[in-house]
Amino acid sequence: MVLLTATATLLGCTSPGNSGQSRNDDREGVETPPPSLDPTPEPSAVPPDVPSGTELPGQAFSLRFVDEANAFALVTECAADAAGAEAERADRCAYRVAVLEDGAGWAVRDSPIPAGDSRDVPHSLEAAGPGVARISAVLDDGVERHWVTTDGARSWQPAASTNAAGTVEEIPDGAILTADEDGLEVLMPDSGEYRRLAGQPALNNLGWPGILPDGAFWTSGVDPATGHRAVVVSHDRGRSWDRLPLPTTAGVTSQTLAAGPDVLYVFESGTARAGEGTGVLAVHRSTDGGATWDPVWTYPPGTTPRTVLGTPIAASDGSLLMYASDAIYRSENDGQDWTISRPGSPPERPEVTPAGYLLTDLTNPGHYRVSTDGFTWRTVILGSGRG
Repeated sequence: MVLLTATATLLGCTSPGNSGQSRNDDREGVETPPPSLDPTPEPSAVPPDVPSGTELPGQAFSLRFVDEANAFALVTECAADAAGAEAERADRCAYRVAVLEDGAGWAVRDSPIPAGDSRDVPHSLEAAGPGVARISAVLDDGVERHWVTTDGARSWQPAASTNAAGTVEEIPDGAILTADEDGLEVLMPDSGEYRRLAGQPALNNLGWPGILPDGAFWTSGVDPATGHRAVVVSHDRGRSWDRLPLPTTAGVTSQTLAAGPDVLYVFESGTARAGEGTGVLAVHRSTDGGATWDPVWTYPPGTTPRTVLGTPIAASDGSLLMYASDAIYRSENDGQDWTISRPGSPPERPEVTPAGYLLTDLTNPGHYRVSTDGFTWRTVILGSGRG
């Protein structure tokens, strides 16, 4: 149920050049594309006003938003490399939690992970509501433990259960939707505990659920009647799920739903690529809220892209960015044609959060970018960068 990630995975945000050139405008931390011979679209929305926190100690990992004004991040500060008698203590770390409350700057508070545990403690951090978060970690003794806070990390209590206790009829505001082998669960915004969602999609093998910019929830799974994968969306906070009438694509093993202004896209990946391994098989587009779909791109043999990473970005300027395992791809004609914006494995990973788009850097700890519309971005730096 809880997906643990090693703290050795460095999270942050790339420099603006990693996904296309950019320049600063008159607002500090806000970036827009540079002028060119073609008319430059005007930004449609100011990015979330998330402050940086370069005064925070150590390196920041696992930034989790509740909304634009409330968030949590795990901050790790480890001893400097040492030799001889100090070597045993060189990899010992202090784990703290940075808390953003009502946009009033970041505060550093204690973490339930004991100080002195190793640098690579596998952990997960989830934010479920203002002041409410859950931490899971496998400590040096090999035991996985779970804690919750309901007062903004001022205090922590052991989690009452690692499994869902009871059911909930709908997904409350601020709650997090997760999935395990038994279906969808809700991390509750009042307690930080899990509840089973009463209205489950009629699909098996559910993928990790996501949210759309308008607040709708979605997930994908296998239709038990046909064996084909399908995407379902809920516009009533999980009480019911509508299946998207997508064309059938052979060999699909995963699907990703992305939304832009008045448009939806589904990216389908699978292994039916003539011995070329897993990659994108098809891109579908809808302009009527998902009622009908057009297959705008189908995999030609011998071409890329490979597996989609994170959530594609359908920006307000009409462009479409797809982060894949082999490059960042860009389309200017609704997904019909793709060019490589940046070759190689992307140094950042995109996702949709309750605060909008988030780009998390995989090489620069504590560097992030946030955006409301996928076009105008604000850089957020957390931590001193010294772990």
